[in-house]
Amino acid sequence: AIGFLPALGPPIERKALFRDPYVCLMRSDHRAGSSLTRKKFVEAAHVLVTYRGGGHRVIEEALERAGVARRIALRVPHFTVVPMVLERTDLILTLPARVARVYEQRGRLKQLALPIPIPPAEVAVHWHERFDADPGNRWLREQIVDLFAS
Repeated sequence: AIGFLPALGPPIERKALFRDPYVCLMRSDHRAGSSLTRKKFVEAAHVLVTYRGGGHRVIEEALERAGVARRIALRVPHFTVVPMVLERTDLILTLPARVARVYEQRGRLKQLALPIPIPPAEVAVHWHERFDADPGNRWLREQIVDLFAS
């Protein structure tokens, strides 16, 4: 598996590929303007991407530690529908910067820095320990690391 999957532990092995900071994504003409203050962040209506096994619980944990409660207006099971929702609403989304950059290329969205510190997502390649010495599995892992590690 490849992804941000912090809940995976032994017997699953892992090799980190890169760390990706979180940002907020919104419509390019969103009323937040060019910077997102803590007050604007708290007052905004948010989209929450939530799926079983996803690692983005780190966002909720960081906000809880900071004493911040978001107003969740929409829950979706994956990121694919988010650009269309954000382009047509005042909702905002907290997501990894690399994903935000892909959506920004559509030309109708912008990303802003978060006003609250959230640990970055660490994307890794994961495999079961019984395949650690498997030549084919090892080769594939090496290819993935060569392509994506930073």
